[in-house]
Amino acid sequence: MFTGIIQTTGSISAIEEKDGDCRFVFNTGNMDLSDLTVGDSIAVNGACLTIIEKDNASFVADLSKETLELTTFSTLKIGSRINLEKAMMLSDRINGHMVSGHVDGIGRILNKDEDARSIRFMIEIPSPLRKYLS
Repeated sequence: MFTGIIQTTGSISAIEEKDGDCRFVFNTGNMDLSDLTVGDSIAVNGACLTIIEKDNASFVADLSKETLELTTFSTLKIGSRINLEKAMMLSDRINGHMVSGHVDGIGRILNKDEDARSIRFMIEIPSPLRKYLS
């Protein structure tokens, strides 16, 4: 589970295609990875990914064909900036929301309006997902 609050930004260091799937190497910028191990989850651009390798400044994750199809990862390139968030711990304060990080589809931005110091987006939800949202 995640709060949905971005903890830091990083970038994509490498992308390797593997039979329709892809292996990504993510540079984590100033994020401390010392408390994470292989098998832990980390949200990248809001999607929950599993760490399969890591060092002090980066981690590796395999992205399935389905993940590539249901997210914007297929449009990212080496050097692309990414948003990062570690999975929440039950002992943490929840600053935001509880979100699962599992992406089920890609919406389409229909409208973008400035609203005081905020920006309000109107997003079209894919038909199969509309029954889950009100």
